Amino acid sequence: MPSVLQEIIIKVEDSLGRIFCDFLKLLGDNFINKHLIKRGGIVIDEIETPGKNPTGLALENRECLWHCDAWSRMIYKIEINTGKVKKVFKAPGPHPWGLAYDGCSLWNSDDYTCTIYQIDADKGYLIKKFKYPNTDLHGLAYDGKYILAVDRKNTVIIWLNPKDGTIVKRFPIPSSDPITESGGLEIMGKYLWLSNGTKASICLLDPSGGRTLKEIQLMKCHPHDLAFHEDHLYVSIRNLRRIYKIRIEGIRGK
Repeated sequence: MPSVLQEIIIKVEDSLGRIFCDFLKLLGDNFINKHLIKRGGIVIDEIETPGKNPTGLALENRECLWHCDAWSRMIYKIEINTGKVKKVFKAPGPHPWGLAYDGCSLWNSDDYTCTIYQIDADKGYLIKKFKYPNTDLHGLAYDGKYILAVDRKNTVIIWLNPKDGTIVKRFPIPSSDPITESGGLEIMGKYLWLSNGTKASICLLDPSGGRTLKEIQLMKCHPHDLAFHEDHLYVSIRNLRRIYKIRIEGIRGK
């Protein structure tokens, strides 16, 4: 559960975020692209989040996103074009963070309990859970076979067998990109998108060689989780209470 201090911080950030977002809207799209993104992408749309501390994101299809909020402890299914909440249910843990969708189930990480939960995406009930002591689990992704998770404490991305929770692979996060905030994760083919709240950036990594292939540099933002589709990223921004759709020039994936 959040401490009293955490509650105060979230409420202050919520108020400041609303003021900042209203200010950006008044100034228009050109100002947003110039001042929200320093380089590497263009904001083409935004969704106001239903909760006050947006964390996890997962794409279901081109019409809907799954999204969780650490403050309300809820998981939402959101219509992309309208921002309308189509479904909502309680997260199984006290501090939901990462989300992944495998076509049938949702996978939700909780950094307070060091646990990854499998959830029925239709009814919202818990199917099973895997606990990983001495970790700090954040962003999740699904590659068609394994669940990937960012472990900030040990600065690695781990590949998990969804049947029994066995760790089958580890990828050290490059030392040039230390993750002390955020740690959102998404897959683009054989590459990985990783958000870094410390640097206010989103990087495209090659896990075979550990190289950073591309970087989107944000300003005055805390990027949390990520979802990718074709040539754009969806990014949850904690302090602005928004999900931004960012077009990335020269990039096309799934």
